[in-house]
Formats: sequence, structure tokens, C-alpha cells
Amino acid sequence: MEIRVGTFSDNPTILATVKVGDVFGELSLFEGCPYGAEAVATEPTEVLEIPRQEFINRLNASRPVMKTMVNHLVRRLQEMTDELQERGHAL
Repeated sequence: MEIRVGTFSDNPTILATVKVGDVFGELSLFEGCPYGAEAVATEPTEVLEIPRQEFINRLNASRPVMKTMVNHLVRRLQEMTDELQERGHAL
């Protein structure tokens, strides 16, 4: 599976290749908004979807230290993504 932007254009860009066991779309679980990239199956694929509300419920039920760590890691990843975009890297 590939994560692409501009899939319907003449020149799509592959952002990542997803392998068996990989996770994608994880930031959407936290932010609750879609991203401008598409997941495109390049071979027969089976995908497990985790509904956002179920994920949030499980996160809220976890120990406070784990919830704090996960939220910190997400914020750091968002900061790094924003920084790369500001430098002109397409994400």
C-alpha cells in the first residue's frame, strides 16, 4: 500500500510505503480531521480500521501517565511535521 498525494493528478507523489503490520492515519485519530493524502492498495490488502471514538475511549481509560506520554508524543510529531512543512517539504 502507498500513501500518496495528488492521486488523481498527472503526477502523484508517494509519501510512504506501508508494509504488513504498519500503521497509517494515526494522527487523524487524535485530531479528528482527514489529511490530504490517500492510501492506495497496490496489491490485495486487508485493513483494520479503529473508529476514532473507540480509540479515544481506550486512551481515556488508560493510566494517566500513558495518556500523558501519548499526548506528548503526538504534539511533538505535529511540531516536527509543521516544521518540515515550513521548510518547504511536502507532506
